[in-house]
Amino acid sequence: RLERIEQEIKKVFPDKADKYWFEDITGRDSGPSLYQQIDSFLYPGRELIFRGGKRWRPLVLVLCCEAAGGSDRAYGLTPLVEIPHNGSLIIDDIEDQATERRGFPAVHLKYGVDTAINTGNFMYFLPTCILNRPEFSDTEKLLITSGFMEDMRRLHIGQGLDIKWHNDNDYLPSEEDYVLMTRFKTGSLARMAARFGTIAAEKPLAFINKATDIWDMAGVAFQILDDVKNLTTGNPGKVKGDDILEGKKSLPVIYFCSRGEKEKKELLTLFKKAAEHNKDNNSYLEYIINIMVSSGVVAAAEQKGLALLKKSKRDLTELFDKSEAMDLLLELIDSFFQKK
Repeated sequence: RLERIEQEIKKVFPDKADKYWFEDITGRDSGPSLYQQIDSFLYPGRELIFRGGKRWRPLVLVLCCEAAGGSDRAYGLTPLVEIPHNGSLIIDDIEDQATERRGFPAVHLKYGVDTAINTGNFMYFLPTCILNRPEFSDTEKLLITSGFMEDMRRLHIGQGLDIKWHNDNDYLPSEEDYVLMTRFKTGSLARMAARFGTIAAEKPLAFINKATDIWDMAGVAFQILDDVKNLTTGNPGKVKGDDILEGKKSLPVIYFCSRGEKEKKELLTLFKKAAEHNKDNNSYLEYIINIMVSSGVVAAAEQKGLALLKKSKRDLTELFDKSEAMDLLLELIDSFFQKK
């Protein structure tokens, strides 16, 4: 399945731009010299995609289609969830002033901010060329397009809230607001994957909506557990604790600050000091991680994420009949948090 997903991504994001790709994307033809120029600003996005990544979103799409009794035409939709995800990572790293992504320099540091912004934004729209293909009916194309637009709007609202919160050191969102932000920021592409998979399986709208709701909350669980990893084992290809340096109001932070005004003031003051020292001197960073872990708030957040995953698994077993694809969906959810 992963090999076929990679093949579909490469159809939309080929090794080199050519006449056929250019016509598919723009509706026009042009000379070879222009293709070479285009390659110069496609390359950063292509390189990021093929640095790696979990590819769990396109896998959800394919497996949801299979579990719902659909055919393999779902593979053609997988670039719609994976390419915009990688585009959002490029923009996210610029906004967070991140230095690494997947073990290599962030795209904006390697290729320049202007190129990175253009490439990241282009990757939001590039895979919509799939809708020119004939294998989906006009009704299905409308469902796919409206769903894509809605989830991309949600994605940017979630990211906007996250930025606003970490730029305001004194502001602390409620747990309820945090969950909604995460549903938008991380859950949007997960629900998009489930939506497209069940559309490809030609399921009724009520079934499609149930699948999107399940994966919406599974995306929240993924983000919570990703935040826990950031403070414990560290996320692969990123600096351990960089969420603290960026001032992010993750669920462990919200839990710690909710213990009382004294704890809130202490932690947010330490956040400022850690950000000022950045990575040159991580003594503040290590201290913050230690007090958060020892206080039990990291473990509490982990339990919240695991509980959401457990509910997602239960809901999936009620929606889909038992099958190999269903078993693989459950295994995929289990893989969201594996201790090292």
